Amino acid sequence: MNMDYSLCDIGMNHICRVRMTSKANMPYSIHSAKEDDSELLGKYRAILYEDLISQDAMKIFELASVQAYKDLINNKEFFGWFIECNDSIVAGAGIIVRHMLLPNTTNPRGCGEAFVVHVYTEPEYRRRGFAKILLQTIIDWCRENKIERITLQSTQEGQSLYKGLGFVATKEMRLDVKP
Repeated sequence: MNMDYSLCDIGMNHICRVRMTSKANMPYSIHSAKEDDSELLGKYRAILYEDLISQDAMKIFELASVQAYKDLINNKEFFGWFIECNDSIVAGAGIIVRHMLLPNTTNPRGCGEAFVVHVYTEPEYRRRGFAKILLQTIIDWCRENKIERITLQSTQEGQSLYKGLGFVATKEMRLDVKP
């Protein structure tokens, strides 16, 4: 993949990149998610979970996701990016940021951390490097904003991409507290 690109600052530490991919030889741009993008973010989130949620629950899930994205964007806790190609959004990825953590043995300064909440590419645009470009954008943004840890949950299909970018598997435990 050709890694030449031009950068243009679009404010608030968000970067727009325009680059040609060598595989498909198509121009694309990256732009930061805004509150107006909440419906698209909700749609992508619903698509990622469509095999796990009943059709009845899907509409509620998508609407709740849209509202959550609006709130998170307005509170500067969610940051996302989209790739636009041929006048259409073809891929997106985003993070939820926890800005301050208590110091611990693996994070002695208590620096913030980002949790990748979704990486999605439209089916006809997969295998063109767009997910990798979005993840590198996230990594660069985190570095610029002094976020020293990025975590995510991965499907089997995505593990090679994440490992190739330096992510390592960890063991985590979870408890779902029910009301």
